[in-house]
Amino acid sequence: MTAKGWGLIAIVVSLRESFRRKMMGRNAMLASIVCFLLAIGCNKKAATTSNFESGIDQYFQENPAAYVIDVRLPHNLPGAHPDLDRLVTLGLLTKAPGPLYHAAGETSTTFTYALTQAGGKIASDSKDVLGRWCCTSLRYASKKVVKIVNFTEPDANQISTVTYTWKLTDIADWAHDPVMRTMLPPNAEQEQSAISTMVLTNLGWRVQYTAAN
Repeated sequence: MTAKGWGLIAIVVSLRESFRRKMMGRNAMLASIVCFLLAIGCNKKAATTSNFESGIDQYFQENPAAYVIDVRLPHNLPGAHPDLDRLVTLGLLTKAPGPLYHAAGETSTTFTYALTQAGGKIASDSKDVLGRWCCTSLRYASKKVVKIVNFTEPDANQISTVTYTWKLTDIADWAHDPVMRTMLPPNAEQEQSAISTMVLTNLGWRVQYTAAN
């Protein structure tokens, strides 16, 4: 082979090696980018929209939409209670004659309101600020984040203010009752806005305070 032929071969080999090195460098860069994105996506402590959404949805699971009865059931009550009577009609409560009620020298009848089996499946009791049992709530829907609108960069205490929208899902049939609709929050089925203060914990971002929900 002539010197010219060997020269051409050397050029081809050089170009091929250069191309191989460029491809290796490009692949390494792509691998680094993928690893970086995966690290962010898997880091539950990062200040990202997905992590904030997850934390708010966790809060919503623990605090679903509920109709609050201002006494803890079962309870004896004198007088008329249209809201409870409607819940009786809807099969969530029972109503039975209770003991006589004595007040200010007068005696009046009472009725004992209690949960039915259906009502018990969606009921939960809560306490007041003094730690006393005060009321029974009936869950009528779940809440779900629609969109994280914006959030502040976490401060030195790992606290961020998150603005978002949410909506109700899995709304119970009884919540569509015309009478109950007047007792539930207006426009409950429309998308709502809220602002939550979130703090970073060992479990990820969690709601510390919600201004509107």
